[in-house]
Amino acid sequence: MTVVTPSRSAELLDLVSAELGTPRSLGDVVAGIENLDRLRPGHPAAAQARIANLLVTSGGLGPEVTTMPHPGLVDTPLLAAVTGVDETADSVVPVTVAFTNSADETAEGDASPESALTFTTGTAQVLRTVSHHIPVTRQALAHNPTLRADIDTYLSGGVLVKLEQLLADALADTLGVQMHAFDTNIATTVRTAIAKAQSAMRELGPGTVTVVLSPQDHAKLDLAVGAGLAHWPASIASTPALPNGFAYVSRFKQAAQLFASRVNIAVGYIGTQFPQNKVTVRADVEALPHLAAPAAVIKAALS
Repeated sequence: MTVVTPSRSAELLDLVSAELGTPRSLGDVVAGIENLDRLRPGHPAAAQARIANLLVTSGGLGPEVTTMPHPGLVDTPLLAAVTGVDETADSVVPVTVAFTNSADETAEGDASPESALTFTTGTAQVLRTVSHHIPVTRQALAHNPTLRADIDTYLSGGVLVKLEQLLADALADTLGVQMHAFDTNIATTVRTAIAKAQSAMRELGPGTVTVVLSPQDHAKLDLAVGAGLAHWPASIASTPALPNGFAYVSRFKQAAQLFASRVNIAVGYIGTQFPQNKVTVRADVEALPHLAAPAAVIKAALS
């Protein structure tokens, strides 16, 4: 096990701070730190976990609030597939887009064809607050030097898992997605759904087609296709946030958004905790998932 001494922790924190000029993925932050291998001999996974916690952990236990980069930095499969929009406002007015492409050859002197771009503005929606907390004694924190880091990990991870569930629910509930019927078997169904997604709203621009489905359905697809799955023109991601029976296929970076604040972690006292020598660590994030181009999303029935 790698032991992070106070001097090495300070050195790591300085390096991480220097890397946080703009929100980026955790992988980019870790990869960009010079001499990182020198600081984590033999246990890169443990060192990376410690760096993740240094982003949200301070040395003291005062009432400060610290933040970590955009939730998209965490490799939860569904959050990583969509576009994250940093949002500090209390509410968002969601906009859905539809487009009819009339582009065609135009002879000199003739009028060009008119295409139709329709923006449908929804009603303002207040960002949803996702939060939870863990009480802990100061003695426990003092006696276990990794406890605070562990608490931060589970608190931040918990709100991100809930965000992924909100996004999965939005996929299931949004009107206007294209339905794709079951065809012969799961492999044929998903592969033809990918082909359909490649043609859906091409005007959104190029992007990676991603198939998202439940872990159980992902396993069935793997067993049905085998090694050939790696040659399909799409990435495959599975998440327990999605139920069995359907796969969602799209260029999600172009079609879906997650408006979200940063994950905040605060430490403070509640009620009689001060005389009890306790503190509470609380994590929260404000977010709203939105499908901006539902017609670019294919919902495939897998049975």
